[in-house]
Amino acid sequence: KIVAAEVADHEAECPCRRIPCTRCGLQVQARSFDHHRAVETQVRRALKTWSLPMLTEAILAGSGRHCRACKMAPKLLSRAESVAGKLRVALPLVMPVVRRGNVEIDFDDRKVIIKKDIPFTNRSPPDASAEFKAGTEQTTATVLGDVAIVIRNFKVPMMVVG
Repeated sequence: KIVAAEVADHEAECPCRRIPCTRCGLQVQARSFDHHRAVETQVRRALKTWSLPMLTEAILAGSGRHCRACKMAPKLLSRAESVAGKLRVALPLVMPVVRRGNVEIDFDDRKVIIKKDIPFTNRSPPDASAEFKAGTEQTTATVLGDVAIVIRNFKVPMMVVG
């Protein structure tokens, strides 16, 4: 039992007091706050990848099945579930392209790597135009077709660097 004079001191130290998570807005018991933050970080990290296994694990962790502190904000979980759903559709369509060997996908860093060279003809400045080297048109079209399939199925803006 706590006497009235000790209530304020108790509330400041009570492990069952609810404190707001500044990232998601949920009220979490103080004793579980670090655990809540760890699960939230896991979900947010997974959202920065194209890794369906990582996303699936994070969604499960954030569902609150383990404990109430694991329960993530509905908006965050909904976003993770939406991304996972899109990946479930895209992955079966892009994996045959990856197996051909023209492109590789870094699922953790969300990068598409072109594995085959795309040869261009040499140009002298100030000519900044680009033309595929004669005789490589078919190979180049196949490689760029594979890149296009990946871009079309992931449906996110991408920048080609090289």
